This record gives sequence, C-alpha cells and structure tokens, in this order.
Amino acid sequence: MSLPTFPVISPQTLEESINMILISIAMEELGLSRIINAESEKIQYIIGTFEEGSEDKPSLEDVLAVNKSVKGVLDSIAQNQLILKSKMECALDVLEGTIGPTGATGPQGPAGTTGATGPQGLSGVTGATGPAGGATGATGAFILGKQTACKNAVD
Repeated sequence: MSLPTFPVISPQTLEESINMILISIAMEELGLSRIINAESEKIQYIIGTFEEGSEDKPSLEDVLAVNKSVKGVLDSIAQNQLILKSKMECALDVLEGTIGPTGATGPQGPAGTTGATGPQGLSGVTGATGPAGGATGATGAFILGKQTACKNAVD
C-alpha cells in the first residue's frame, strides 16, 4: 500500500481553507475504510479456516480473541467518526455563512474606579552626613568706610 502525497498549497481565501479541511476529512475517511477492510479480512481468514478438510482449525479462544480485537478497532473507528463528523459540520457551517467572520472591535469602555491606596512601606536607612567645615570665603568690602568716603566726597 502506498502513502498519499500532499501537494504544497497555500489557501488564499476562507473558502479555499474550508475546502482543504473537508479534503483532509475525506482522506481520513479513506484511511479508516482501509482499516475496516483489513479487519474484515482478519475475520474472513479465521472463518475460512473452518472449511472442510482444513487441518489447522482455530480454537474457540482464537475466534474470541480475533472478535475482541476487531471489536476494539471498530469502537475506535466509531469514536473517530464522531470527531470527523463534528469537524465536517463546523467547516460546512463556516462555508455556508452560518458562522461568520469576527466583526469589528467595539469601542473601549469607561475606565474603572481607582482602588484604595495600599499600605506604605518601611522608611529606608538614613544616609551618612557629608563632610563639615568647608573653606572660609573671602572677606567682603568694609561698608562703613565706603559710606564715610562718600560723605567726605559730598562735603
């Protein structure tokens, strides 16, 4: 049995994307049908060994084991079928427009109220005091002498 090949495709529209999803579902269905066929061949083989003249007849345990195996596979296929059906219905709903694209974003609502102020944290450690006693600045002009000089000039 050969494996399918998948072409490189990039859908351009929503419809093309939905069609690709539907194709993938159909391919899964094809794979499940092949599994069902293999299970039927398993049953045909075990039944075929009951023919007249057959030397290797299966025991009852063999027949029950095959039956249990086939039942487990068919149960799994039935569950898978439900999932595939759901996928297909969703894809078809979108394709038919039942479920449309998302609309434009609405306006932003008003801002909510500001919450209460939380507790204040602990105060940090006080830093070290800087050096004291900078250099002494220059002495300014003696103002009293200046007033005396101005008074003498006026006189």
